[in-house]
Amino acid sequence: MTQTSKKVRLSQAGPRSVRLAFLAALLGVSACASLLGIEDLHESPAADAGASGSSSGAGNGTAEGGKSNPSGGASADGGANPMTGDAGQAPGGGASVAGAGGASGASGGASGASGGSGGGSAGSSGASGAAGAGAGVHGHVIDFWGHALGAVPVQIGEALVKTDQDGAFAVDSATAQYDASLVVSYTDNGRLKTRGWVYQGLTRRDPTLQVYDGLATVSASLDIKPNSPATLTDVRTLTVALGGTDVSQTNYDVSGAGTDGTSVDWQGPATTQTTAHALIWEKGGDGFPAKFIAYDTQSVALSSLLATHAQASFALTADTIAVGNIAGTIAGASFTDRSNSVFLRFASGAVMQLLSEQPTTASFTYVVPSIATVTATVAASQGDVNTEYAIAHKDGLLPGAAPINLAIPTPAKALAVSPGADVDKVSATTQFTFMAGGSTAPFVAVLTSGDPFTSDDSLYVVSSKAPFTLPKVVGGMYTLKAGASYIFRVETHGAPASVDAMAGSTGFLDAFSASDFGDTPSGPRSGDGSYTLSSVLNFKVAP
Repeated sequence: MTQTSKKVRLSQAGPRSVRLAFLAALLGVSACASLLGIEDLHESPAADAGASGSSSGAGNGTAEGGKSNPSGGASADGGANPMTGDAGQAPGGGASVAGAGGASGASGGASGASGGSGGGSAGSSGASGAAGAGAGVHGHVIDFWGHALGAVPVQIGEALVKTDQDGAFAVDSATAQYDASLVVSYTDNGRLKTRGWVYQGLTRRDPTLQVYDGLATVSASLDIKPNSPATLTDVRTLTVALGGTDVSQTNYDVSGAGTDGTSVDWQGPATTQTTAHALIWEKGGDGFPAKFIAYDTQSVALSSLLATHAQASFALTADTIAVGNIAGTIAGASFTDRSNSVFLRFASGAVMQLLSEQPTTASFTYVVPSIATVTATVAASQGDVNTEYAIAHKDGLLPGAAPINLAIPTPAKALAVSPGADVDKVSATTQFTFMAGGSTAPFVAVLTSGDPFTSDDSLYVVSSKAPFTLPKVVGGMYTLKAGASYIFRVETHGAPASVDAMAGSTGFLDAFSASDFGDTPSGPRSGDGSYTLSSVLNFKVAP
């Protein structure tokens, strides 16, 4: 076996299933705020004490608004919240059992089932307590990183509101079960992108509606200075990983002389604080890391407003770094297009890939370093994001941990429209159908432009209702374009119990779902989980 050697930049500048599916990422659509009618909406008051949403770096109150790291919500295994460390805390305060609390607005606390076998929902908070018809809804809109999104139009029933600078919105009255829709527009490298999202079948009174993206992309330049350490010999490798509340990026195979002007991209505020981690390691006989020679960290402030480069300078003298094994078994009937990967995850949010291999057996043993506040993640994937893909991961592993077991989930199958003749003339009555993979958990249906040269828009439907028809998004502010070509795919993120569980205070998007190829974790979410992406169905909207 040989290690896959690659230079990778792990930036967070765009979706995910959209970029994965033939990748609509070019010209923006004519859907700016004025065309959407956003300026006609009223900004809702901040949510009450029962909802999360303290902001961190927030405050511009635009569609590229501030950022927050919402508190509350238990982790996937009912333990500490992966974003805050608060064990089992509900969005409104005290810990509780999912679904408990009968009074209007009472929130649940514990999360859904553990993802121990790779199928769980990592960090999704439990559903809120039931509320009678007519009770109000106080919620938040956040992106993949947990940043609050301001000035986002949200519709529940007939009520049309707009989020404030903390991403909060409030609706005075809603039916016991309701749908929530929103539209996000933002710029990415000078292109306008528009995303419609619909959460169907909600009952909780404190939903957090998570989207992949909603903030403008900014960048800064970074000089990496290892200072030609004697510890970096020809048979050793230096990797530098950068992490913070807004960004995760890794440079592999860094030379002793380092690099000048490495571009670091993120979506969020113009300035952000990060930590750079430098690790020198040496391969064993199997081509995988076996010895870890030197480790150092450096605080790095990044600013897109400065022409000068940020600096990351390291003192990589020899260290004594203990090692240990992580081992286990990954279930799977076939090893075609299979991949196993091991990552180090740092408390700063940085991610460093140690190895990637195409296994030929179900069992594995890998060597990882013992570094304070650093844990390992093992991931196993099958397929390719451009066709069909699935990944399961086990997080929070320490050297010498008990053997683990992972099972790669099955993506949705047999995507179709009904009646079949509608594939070239999809209308409001056309049904989108598919066969669930290995789970009947709620899903995310993704409908994205099939012609990225003329538009860059996508619709995400978070639902447990299949088949489904095209939903109305914020009173028609977002619609699929008449006569245009689109791509239909289905995502799953673990196995949440309900759409309510997907609307917990930390969101639901799996840590691997934001990378271009679905193969690298990022963002604040941790915990065992899985992510699947179905094959593609191409269709056209009726003229």
